[in-house]
Amino acid sequence: MRFAALCVVLALVAARAPAASIKWTGFGKDHQWTNPVNWDCDCVPGINDDVSIDKGTVQVTIPTGVNSLAMGTSVVAPANLTLFNTFAVTTTLTVDLNGNLFLPSGATSITGQVVVGGALYFNAGSISGEVQVTSRGAAYLNQAGEKALVGCSFESKGILALSGVIVLNQSSVFKVQSASTITNGLQFQVQDGSAVNFDASSGAITLASGLFSIMAPATLSALTITSGSNVTVFNTVSFNNAVEIPSDSFVSAEGAAVVTMTSGVTGAGVLSSAGTTLSLGNVNMSGAVNCIGGNTEFTAATSSVGILTLLGGTTLANSGVTAAQLNIMGGIIVGTSPITGTKCYAKTQGINIKAPIVCGSSGYIDTSLFNFGQAGSLTFNSGSSVTVAGQLQLTGNSASSGLTNNGALTAQGKLASQGINIGGSGSITVQSSVQIQTASFAQTTVTLQSGAVLSGSNSFLNVPTVSAPSTVKVVIGDYTLKCATSCSDVKTTSLTQPPTSNFHVYGN
Repeated sequence: MRFAALCVVLALVAARAPAASIKWTGFGKDHQWTNPVNWDCDCVPGINDDVSIDKGTVQVTIPTGVNSLAMGTSVVAPANLTLFNTFAVTTTLTVDLNGNLFLPSGATSITGQVVVGGALYFNAGSISGEVQVTSRGAAYLNQAGEKALVGCSFESKGILALSGVIVLNQSSVFKVQSASTITNGLQFQVQDGSAVNFDASSGAITLASGLFSIMAPATLSALTITSGSNVTVFNTVSFNNAVEIPSDSFVSAEGAAVVTMTSGVTGAGVLSSAGTTLSLGNVNMSGAVNCIGGNTEFTAATSSVGILTLLGGTTLANSGVTAAQLNIMGGIIVGTSPITGTKCYAKTQGINIKAPIVCGSSGYIDTSLFNFGQAGSLTFNSGSSVTVAGQLQLTGNSASSGLTNNGALTAQGKLASQGINIGGSGSITVQSSVQIQTASFAQTTVTLQSGAVLSGSNSFLNVPTVSAPSTVKVVIGDYTLKCATSCSDVKTTSLTQPPTSNFHVYGN
């Protein structure tokens, strides 16, 4: 439709007189571009003409165009030009200091080079060509309408206010080189799959309110998120500076997002990873990080998080991560550096542990399945108190370090290990049962409550002290021993050769 409108403009121009310099007078008193009385030539400008609007209010309601247009040069009164239809400029449209250019609706389109030293009010419609907002100018793209850039380079060095929807098509570039503000949420979109770019690497953006949804490739430098505002990323986005997420705000990577935040993340808000890749570094948050899907990579210096939830996808720890609260709920954990939680909580139908996980002071494990890779391990530190409330199944690669308990572990539910060693210098209180198959079990102290059982097959056993309320009964193969209150040095015959006898230790 817009192409057809431009064809009409060109056809009208072909029948016009040669190019002229035409100036707005406004003598017609109706503000209409199409009224010849409003021009000093008593004619309507065409595509070959050089037009000037020093001051006055002008409305364009038909498809038209000019060679060049200069407006807003008067210091006495402003020049206001409102485009309601297609407008084409062959060379340059210059909006001087006292000029205001309005694109109010979806029917508006402008093609050509636009230099804004005054003000551009782009509410809706489309722009093709090149727009330059100088350091003295201002661009207000802060209405709810859809603003499309079609084969356009938009560069702002002045005041920039953003909101609504901005669509980049045909390899358009939107470049922010000054301080700008998102006043009430913003969607940055790409619709045609071309190589568009939202470049704010030399500017600063303040998200004053609403949701900032980044659906186009982007590079951001200084981003300030005010309280209650949120950011969702769906594309390839790099944050070149550290980002602070306030306590009641979130930043979320979704879908095909590839997000780089290695310069740092701070704040008490929530950061969620559910896209393709989220690369993190220098994280120092009192808030929460949720690893939901895709790849979450901790790549730089040691990171600190208030709450770290491992829920899905792959979490890669190439640098150490510490959390006040570590929630182990699903996904794959890989890497050479430990993930440490001061407090740990686990409830999972299956998590693949291929990196070290450490619980510092306390833990609560509901019904869970832990699958260990060769580099995987789970350690309860000395002085820690951990409760296995539901059934805990350990399985996986027998070459892993398995479970190391250096604290006080209480097995309220069944603890079963298939090929995964359980060791350490701590103590285990068994309220139900602990079963070991084709592995080793070693603790300084095991306390069996009445009716509790410690059993194993094809497994090593080495416990200096086993105690129970009244009697400890130890059965290793054909050998049976009963002790009042406690037995010392309970172990299989050999701690090096694979055992051939099952063992059962009962508490009464």
